[in-house]
Amino acid sequence: MDAGRRLKEERERLGLTQIDLAALCGVGRLAQGNYESGARHPDAVYLSRAATAGVDVLYVLTGRREPSQAPDEQALIAGYRAASPELRAAALRLLGAQAVGAGAGRTISGGEQGQVVMGDQHVQGPMSFSVGGSRKRKG
Repeated sequence: MDAGRRLKEERERLGLTQIDLAALCGVGRLAQGNYESGARHPDAVYLSRAATAGVDVLYVLTGRREPSQAPDEQALIAGYRAASPELRAAALRLLGAQAVGAGAGRTISGGEQGQVVMGDQHVQGPMSFSVGGSRKRKG
């Protein structure tokens, strides 16, 4: 399926007519029809407006849909973006991820790790986490 057909599929998914989507994206119905037939290709301004109207532009262009995020995932991402660099690094360590460019000793490995923190959390100063301890190995 080409981009024009995917654009039409998205328009129909949103319950819009060609005239409706054209108006939302700042073009005429003829231009909209040309985009959907593949005779012409929309520019970045059109695609930006289409995204604002609810069109999955990534799908239109590539044929791939990104999975939608659950509300808790959206909250996690928003909190991460608002956090200080130190808190971001701590969050990545807690989740078993490693920050890009992080030095040695910043990853979690082996065994099961996990922690649930509920409620409002406010960090006002330096923070450190110590997880686990040393175990004797059977040998």
